[in-house]
Amino acid sequence: MKNTYKYINSNDLIQNLTFKYVETYSLQRGEKYYTEFTIAEKDLNTLEKRKSKKNDLNPESEQRLLKLKEIVNYTQYLIDKNGAFHSSSVKMNTFDNSDKETKQIISILKNPILNKMDWMCAPKYRDGIVFYGDNDKIVLSLNICLSCEYMQLDNETFVDADTKTYEEFRKFFIEIGHNVEKK
Repeated sequence: MKNTYKYINSNDLIQNLTFKYVETYSLQRGEKYYTEFTIAEKDLNTLEKRKSKKNDLNPESEQRLLKLKEIVNYTQYLIDKNGAFHSSSVKMNTFDNSDKETKQIISILKNPILNKMDWMCAPKYRDGIVFYGDNDKIVLSLNICLSCEYMQLDNETFVDADTKTYEEFRKFFIEIGHNVEKK
């Protein structure tokens, strides 16, 4: 199987991006999310055990098993491949492209890459920025994991950035009301 991953520098990404406004989102956080995730994890384990021992799942249970595997075992993005926002996502802010907050986002993404960490953990995207163009059409969705210091546009495109970028995004998100976890 051929690796289809693509990598783009955060500075190149923002330099070539034309948009009218941005929205910031928080996702995969909060008591309700963690309760639902714990239930999904338990249901997945139960169905997997049943399938491995008895192999008697009906078509509905097989579908549920596939959906639970997707939720529990795979990286979750702000916007999925069908264009739907994550069920846990909460829109936090909207900023016009001329607002100081948007200029701050641009400045953060323009940080030169001098020190880049490559953690061995899987990212859990809890913050995101959606860039909109004409007619409120999504131009780009940026998924950000402050814990693992990863950014992705989708399941194939990673955004390389300096460690300073993540430090500045952490401060920025806290300033604009995201419930960012402490490092």
